[in-house]
Amino acid sequence: MSPLAARVGDAVALLMLSPEQRAAGLRVAINLESLVRGYGLELSKALRRYVLAGVLTRNEARRAIGYPGRADTEEPLVPVNEETISAMEKPK
Repeated sequence: MSPLAARVGDAVALLMLSPEQRAAGLRVAINLESLVRGYGLELSKALRRYVLAGVLTRNEARRAIGYPGRADTEEPLVPVNEETISAMEKPK
């Protein structure tokens, strides 16, 4: 779908940008990220899986839905027991 979006962006740029703007490097881009990642429950379930598997940090998941990050959620979780790596490495 990206090649088609690039072609549509180029066609729109021909209509909206002057030759000088195009020569200066201005381009029209169509962001398809929201289409790829999904919405609602589908997105929520995917982000939950990624966080619990240690693929994304909790901050990365928060940013994916437009929330600001938090200082205490930067470390990835360990999949086995859902604690941070530094907490896992501390002797108990």
